[in-house]
This record gives sequence, C-alpha cells and structure tokens, in this order.
Amino acid sequence: MKKVIAVICILVIGFIGGFYLSNSSLFNSSNNQKPSTASNTPSTTTSNKPATNNGNITEDDAKTIALHDAKVSPNGIYNMRSHAENYYGVDIYDVEFDTEDKQFNYNIDKQNGDIYSMDYEVDDRYLRNLPDNPISEQEAIDLVVQNISGAQASDIKLRRDHDDHYTEYEGQAIINNIRYEFTINADKGIIKEWDVDYKTH
Repeated sequence: MKKVIAVICILVIGFIGGFYLSNSSLFNSSNNQKPSTASNTPSTTTSNKPATNNGNITEDDAKTIALHDAKVSPNGIYNMRSHAENYYGVDIYDVEFDTEDKQFNYNIDKQNGDIYSMDYEVDDRYLRNLPDNPISEQEAIDLVVQNISGAQASDIKLRRDHDDHYTEYEGQAIINNIRYEFTINADKGIIKEWDVDYKTH
C-alpha cells in the first residue's frame, strides 16, 4: 500500500513539474523562434549602399556631360581642366577643354547635371588657315538658324563689324528663354564665337 502511494506521489510531482516547465520562457516557442526585426532587417542606409554624394554629380560626370554636348570624343581633346565654383549663386563645375579648332567652356549645375551655360571660340591659328568663303548677312542669319533648334530668321539680330582685318557679324537671339550670343566671321563663313546661357540670372 505504501509503495502504491509513493508511486502516485511521484507521478503527481512529475506531472506538475512538466506542466510548469512547458509554460516557462525556456520552452516558450513564441520567444525563441520569432526573429528579431530590430537586428536582422537590412538597413537601406548601411555602408553597403552606393554613395550618392548627397545627390550631386561628380566632377567626372560633369566632364562627360560637357563632352557629350560638344559632340567630341575624349580622344579628340586636350588641356581638359575643371573645378567647382559658385556661379550666380549656383554651385557648378567649370569645365574647359580644347580641340583641334576650338576652346570650350561649360558651367554645369553640380546638383542635377544641367548645363547652366556654355561657350566656344575658334582658335585663331585654325581660323587663319581656313580658305576664304565670304557670306552675306542673310547667309549668316541662315547659319545661326541652322544651329538653334526652333529658331526663325526673324529671331536673329545681327550687326556688321570689323575685327583683325576680318568682316564679322555679331548678334544675339532669345529662343525658349535661352540666350544665344555669337560672332560670325563673314570672310571665312563660319561661327567664330558661340555663347549659350540656359538660365536667367
């Protein structure tokens, strides 16, 4: 009889102990199997994300933009130089380079890569070696119209001038809020200087 009572007591104690352990935190699946979202979720701001330089373009980006707009190959230029500066309150990259026949200058918005302004000038030595190809004032206007998208002859303002023994036409036009200024060598029949301002100041 005493052995039976002892066995019953052991079974009761074992049952109570098992019930307690099954409800303890050690065996609670809701605490052990649920992943920690605080430490395991990847962060979009970690160092593995490519740097965007605060949204600004790089100096090399600005050079690429300038060359693309000028329609010249990196192999066809020399004396390329660039630096950052503030232009009428806008942070820009000033990019300059030379080709066989021209000197180019670009001001490119550092934040979005827009071309703020650009200009080029034909090299004097190159100009002197060109054969004469005289053009009239109307032909000079037509030449400018060919180089400005959406321009008409009535948009072009010209005045005749002389410089370094050459006859020139100096002029300007404003098309779609873009200002163009230019000098045409009337004796050689080419645009000598070309200046485009895409932004109003």
